Amino acid sequence: MNGAPALSFVIAARDAARYVENAVASALVQRGVDVEVIVVDDGSVDATSAVLARLTDPRLRVLRLPQSIGPFGAALRGIALARAPWVFRLDADDVALPERAEQQLAMLERAPSVGLVGAAAEIIDEDGAPIGCWQTPTSAAAVWWRACTAMPFAHSSFAWKKQALDDASVAYRADRHVGDDYGLLARLMAVSAVAACPDVLVSYRRVADGISATHRAVQDLAHHETSLAIARLLDPHLDADAHALVRAAIRGQGPAPALAGLLVRRFDALVAACRARGLQDGLEEAAACRDDDLRALRG
Repeated sequence: MNGAPALSFVIAARDAARYVENAVASALVQRGVDVEVIVVDDGSVDATSAVLARLTDPRLRVLRLPQSIGPFGAALRGIALARAPWVFRLDADDVALPERAEQQLAMLERAPSVGLVGAAAEIIDEDGAPIGCWQTPTSAAAVWWRACTAMPFAHSSFAWKKQALDDASVAYRADRHVGDDYGLLARLMAVSAVAACPDVLVSYRRVADGISATHRAVQDLAHHETSLAIARLLDPHLDADAHALVRAAIRGQGPAPALAGLLVRRFDALVAACRARGLQDGLEEAAACRDDDLRALRG
């Protein structure tokens, strides 16, 4: 590769022999952008290292860790090696669509106030068959609203300016093995805008032995705590139990009409916060998300 790449894909792989070659290949065939791909083999005990060893593209670099340090610690090691000013994440069992880098990079470059962008994702099964779609709000205001109750988009769609996460207080927590993708969003949203591309730019794979499935209870607790932290950016005195009831209602687990006023107040706070940050262009989309959530609360 001549000179520095435009962007760096960082993939943390742990026992990902079945899928990692496809993930790497998808990152290497991005259209219109010079890329490098950094894979951190996080102490895999399957054939991951052998699969990576037979890949010879000069744009690929592999760091093999003798012992697992966890997905976020491994990601930090990969990010430290990145030579490009932009970092794009991709999980080892997911796939980046060919136009992903070009579209997200263009969005980041034309919106300097946005610290991170995501994208909508196709959901696929273990064999790659489509089984659904992960739609996402796109404006910074609507993403902020959605992030108050749930992950707004897939981790594999994260893209950001490398400098934005140089601050250790924002970056991944190496000691956390579950849920710190959402945690990173919370820390970044406290200081910067987060937005998303409306197009499907990633295939997100659901696998039976993935972290989301095997550590469901731990992840659910982490997501509750993270969503509460984001919601408290707008409502510092938000009661944790009330927040849990609102999240449950929005996920279809039973109405909570008595808490509709909480969402009305949250939206008023969102409007004020977005205007203070110059993000008012997305308030109509955020209002539509609010109305959807109010319908869920009211049953």
